[in-house]
Amino acid sequence: MNGSFHKVTDPDTSDLICNVAGNGGGTMSARDIHGNTHIVSKADMVFRVSVYGVVLESDNVLLVPQWDGFDMPGGAVEIGESLEEAVMREVFEETGMQVCPSTSIVLHAAEDFFVHPTDGKPYHCVLLYFPCQVVGGELSDAGFGQDEKAYSQMARWVPITQVDGLRFHNPVDSPAIIMAACKLREGTVGVPDQHLSRSVHGPSRASGMTAIPSLRR
Repeated sequence: MNGSFHKVTDPDTSDLICNVAGNGGGTMSARDIHGNTHIVSKADMVFRVSVYGVVLESDNVLLVPQWDGFDMPGGAVEIGESLEEAVMREVFEETGMQVCPSTSIVLHAAEDFFVHPTDGKPYHCVLLYFPCQVVGGELSDAGFGQDEKAYSQMARWVPITQVDGLRFHNPVDSPAIIMAACKLREGTVGVPDQHLSRSVHGPSRASGMTAIPSLRR
């Protein structure tokens, strides 16, 4: 990768090192998929906005198996692409399903700072989660990019009752986001509170992993 980053191996001092580095030193902390913390140059970071579809069908949620866990379908917004177009494209590419997203409702928003396992670059990513309704399609992995084929499998419908016991490879509380979508569908709650949570302080679920967006965009 261009530039450099330094791995922090001492868990007792990593917070101190990250805080000092992030306050005016031109560097900040970022995590890799194994949960290790790295000090990266801000100048080397790639900024991206990523969107994810929370897709419910009956009592199931659409998830993509990745590595030894799962994630909701989604990825980076392309330049000139609307949020709605990005969600529709990403869900179709990763699952084969055609959806109609409600981009006026943000179920959750989060920030993530991570070193990508494929290209080694540090990313500053804003993650947005939207409820979606299925309008067509069928499950397929034909839309996977080359890098996704290495760690992803064909999407599947997972019973919502099972999500609490799953391992999710992202920095957010995935079961809580899925349940928020369920309550929204049932009309039992309004739009959830929206806030930014910095995953540099650790994921809200003890997954120890960060999201793995495709590099094809």
